Amino acid sequence: PGNTSIQHAIEQVLGKPMAVCYLDINDFKPYNDTYGFARGDEVLRMVARIVSNAVAESGEGGFAGHIGGDDFVFIVPIDRDEKVCKTIIANFNTIIADLFEEETKAAGYYLAKDRGGQTKKIPLLGVVIAVVPTAGSAIEHYGKVAAVAAEIKSFAKKSGGSRYVVDRRRP
Repeated sequence: PGNTSIQHAIEQVLGKPMAVCYLDINDFKPYNDTYGFARGDEVLRMVARIVSNAVAESGEGGFAGHIGGDDFVFIVPIDRDEKVCKTIIANFNTIIADLFEEETKAAGYYLAKDRGGQTKKIPLLGVVIAVVPTAGSAIEHYGKVAAVAAEIKSFAKKSGGSRYVVDRRRP
């Protein structure tokens, strides 16, 4: 599902013991520019399957959607959020290894142009997941969920690699 379904799904869980999780693929643009659209599209389809399967396998009450580009969202009960995040990251890291040559994997990077046109060492693909709990009254609008997720995602991206971060600032 796309943005309208995602917005509706988020609105339905506000105030409930759920977690809205935003997933972003690190350094996707240089990968897509370097390896081509077909391989980039393969990565997006792979991530969609990984997220959908992890949410479905975690039990009832989940939702998975594609915001657009390399951004995805999934919603799960709060007691399953970290397990689903760990499953997604483990599956992503296992499968992503097949998308790089052995020497690139050994180096841990490939050369590509960044958004500024400069040739740089680009780390291998990873995913970051920003987890925003929706229980309590601190978040009353889906736009606030997106704002908190963007803040958490920026923090998570600073460390590099695949990881998830749970917003624990609210009661």
